[in-house]
Amino acid sequence: MSGEHQLVRELRQRGLMPLVRAVARDHGVKAIEVLGQQRGRALHAARRRLWSILAERYHMSSIEIGRLCGRNHTSVLAAIRDATPAAPLARAPRGPQRSEGAAA
Repeated sequence: MSGEHQLVRELRQRGLMPLVRAVARDHGVKAIEVLGQQRGRALHAARRRLWSILAERYHMSSIEIGRLCGRNHTSVLAAIRDATPAAPLARAPRGPQRSEGAAA
């Protein structure tokens, strides 16, 4: 059995194939492509979204997601980081504010 088919079987056993299909459909790609090794902007975006959902909603570690999806955990971490928008930075005041009429 090929690696892709093993991934599909395990995802089905865990009840995650509907999620994979939904993410693939949202990105205009096939579920089997999301699980495969092909590259492309839409596939990369779909994988980022899928892995982010698995981490956030299913509380799966990057190692577990990597094993499940046939990827290295560092690839998963990088994709999740890229999918998560950065929080805006809070700007700290730089010191006491001067009034316009104050002497320098």
